[in-house]
Amino acid sequence: MTIATFIRDKVLIPRLEQTHCLVVYDVDRRYRDVVESLATEGITFIDATESSILSRDLAIQTLRRFERSGHDFGGLVIYVPAKPPLTDEEKQRDPFAIYIACGSVFPNSDGDDYLNLCLRARPDHGTEIRRLFANSDNGPSFTLIDSLGNGNEWPQLRSTLRVDSANEILSSLLSPSSTQLQSLKTDDNWVDEAKDFLNRSLGLTLKTKSKSVAPISDEIWRYVLFSEFVFDLPEPLPNALQNVPKAPTFAQPIIFDVCDRLRTDTRHSGHYIDRASGIEFELNLPNLCESIVDLGERDTFPFEERTFLRNATSYILNGQIDEARSMLVRQTSSVWISQGSSQLQWDVIRAALALLDECTQLLTSLSSRCRNLDDLIAFYISGITKADRFHRELETTINQLLDLDGEFDQVTTLARNQYTKLVDLAHNHFLRLLSNSSWPPKDYLSSTNIFDNHVAHRLQESGRRVAYLMVDALRYELGLELHKLLSEDSPAEISTVCAPFPTITKVGMASLLPGASNGLHLSVSDNEIVPSLSAISVTNVTQRMQVFAAKYGDRFTEMQLSEFLKSKASVKETVDLLVLRSNEIDSHLELNPSALLGFVKQSFQQIRGAVSKLKRLGFNEVMIVTDHGFVLSSAPSHGNVCQRPQGQWIYNAHERMLLGNGIADDFNILFASTTLGADTSVPLMATPKSLSAYRAGLNYFHGGVSLQEAIVPMIVVKLDSSQSVLTSCQVQISYKGGAKRITTRIPVLDVTLTVDDIFSQEISVELLIEAHDATGKVVGEPRGAETVNQLTSTITLTSGQRRQIPIRMDEDFTGKFTIKAMNPTTLALISKGSELSLETDYME
Repeated sequence: MTIATFIRDKVLIPRLEQTHCLVVYDVDRRYRDVVESLATEGITFIDATESSILSRDLAIQTLRRFERSGHDFGGLVIYVPAKPPLTDEEKQRDPFAIYIACGSVFPNSDGDDYLNLCLRARPDHGTEIRRLFANSDNGPSFTLIDSLGNGNEWPQLRSTLRVDSANEILSSLLSPSSTQLQSLKTDDNWVDEAKDFLNRSLGLTLKTKSKSVAPISDEIWRYVLFSEFVFDLPEPLPNALQNVPKAPTFAQPIIFDVCDRLRTDTRHSGHYIDRASGIEFELNLPNLCESIVDLGERDTFPFEERTFLRNATSYILNGQIDEARSMLVRQTSSVWISQGSSQLQWDVIRAALALLDECTQLLTSLSSRCRNLDDLIAFYISGITKADRFHRELETTINQLLDLDGEFDQVTTLARNQYTKLVDLAHNHFLRLLSNSSWPPKDYLSSTNIFDNHVAHRLQESGRRVAYLMVDALRYELGLELHKLLSEDSPAEISTVCAPFPTITKVGMASLLPGASNGLHLSVSDNEIVPSLSAISVTNVTQRMQVFAAKYGDRFTEMQLSEFLKSKASVKETVDLLVLRSNEIDSHLELNPSALLGFVKQSFQQIRGAVSKLKRLGFNEVMIVTDHGFVLSSAPSHGNVCQRPQGQWIYNAHERMLLGNGIADDFNILFASTTLGADTSVPLMATPKSLSAYRAGLNYFHGGVSLQEAIVPMIVVKLDSSQSVLTSCQVQISYKGGAKRITTRIPVLDVTLTVDDIFSQEISVELLIEAHDATGKVVGEPRGAETVNQLTSTITLTSGQRRQIPIRMDEDFTGKFTIKAMNPTTLALISKGSELSLETDYME
């Protein structure tokens, strides 16, 4: 289709058919013949070239003649060799403006510009068209445009590369496939055509005299990437870079398109990363561009991505939250995000911004949600737990980075401070309201009522089997995450529970026993707190399990959660109550709170695996309960300690609560023993007014009075024997297009899921990706807030979806290892071949 035919058929005729009246303005007198060709039977053509007055009169007579004749009005086309009127004053002076009002006009927008019309008519020749326009004052002729793409341009080059368009040719010269590369090496007849192609398409005159692929490719890469960098740069180019060859403006579209293609296509992105990194070093860009503040929007080179990272932190520090959020969204698709350390740095910014945002919103509504204790607890459950989660995720993400300084540290400090402000204010309201109330509030479930009111009656039904999973230190926000995870496999409900004070293990676990609703008593003996049921001590695990055995006999058995998962023996059919115990979260956090993610992940994996096994064993329900929550502080200083109040304190509960008698002061608050939530002979309890402890330097603590310590979850999972099965799925794992050695401790994998069953195409599949050494030990785990579940280290994919997953390798591991994609419940491989063998080759 010629350019004239395109303008007539695709632009002018549709407008004429729509309004029956078309005015064409043509100051360059380029379109007259095209417009006149519209004059067919029923359509009148009026040329205003000689006289606008006579033409206007003829137009009026034409309209009247058609009106009197009653014949169908085919159309009226008026050709005006002048600029179209734009302002109201120009339209008042224009004799043909009235026909614009009742009909159509050409040109009507930037899309009607001659250059854009040519680009629309010949989309495969955009670069050549722009070059022709750049070399012509009035635009190239129709004949010159029509001569483009006659099928004889660069035939040897097209044949060698087996592509057609100019964009495909350039992409193939930069990053050829193995087949294309072999063809380029076999025969050099393509070189002369490539020189012509590069000159006409990019304005590049090759300096190399070699006909080998490598030197030609090197020169093209440097020219194309530097040109993209310059096109996108809003500020002047440094003097030291002025003489570096770069493309003229007409080549911008093809360069932008090809660079985007190379960065986003996994077949080329690894090659792009290597080339761009090398060219950045060769041109010394980070140093020469150090003073440039605005580098545009395209991160052609890795140093730009690092600059964008610094800009995002500056936006947050300056309160430009919308700008920071926009930059985070934009950088999600950056090729440099696939570099592990870079992704973790962006994850820190993302996590800090999420925490800052959530806390800021919650602070605005806190004052209206603390009129009474019930309202404040409801606000904690629905709102503050989100801030708890974001804070935990921030601390977890920070812990994954080896270094955190400068503006990074300022951003995390800002987010941490906002979180501290929120939880401190909520804590102050909690203490104030609690001092005038009883614990627990009447509308909330007490831990002491869980077994008697929610488990015992279930066991009265014949054949009903219940698993009672007692998890240590499962605070409410973790319970929400666990509930969400378990709900993916079976119906599950979560309820809010109030734990008794002091919020320590032996008190909280005693409150979960049969008979605790009426018989739990707390006393102090030899400066130790002693929980008892009907005068029988239930301080340790053995004593607590004896309570179950005394009530249910052979219908009861118990074991550690880890033991249950390892055991191949089945639970006896006579057992209706199986108690499983898990203390990994609390015991590990007491020793190493900075490694929160690993411990919680392990516990959640065990719980999920246990639920799956219990379903196979024929249990009807799983009830997950806990003893207490905890406070996770933000890198406390050694001064973050509360001075003990004066008095006779006979017991110190985990450095957070004192039991006995004494006097309140500016730093401590005293509660009557009725507030403990259990029967006791202790007169008073004291706890810090702040979220601190009686010992300095604690990141993780519990035992005192706070929402985070005392509000805990109860999760009930309904086990259904029916289970949907994904009939066929395949997971493909690759690294850098087939590389077998990793050179960084945070390699980024490409993971793709394919589901063969047409009825399961929309199903999401959860995968656990891990690196195992030869003994099966986990030596690397996935990271990345955007793609990886922080608590389970799993990713979720749908059919055909590809994700880039960074793997954080253990610092002390080197050697061969295997990446495995597994079922997160059974830990079996998702499919045959869903593993990848690699080896470390660190450059240290």
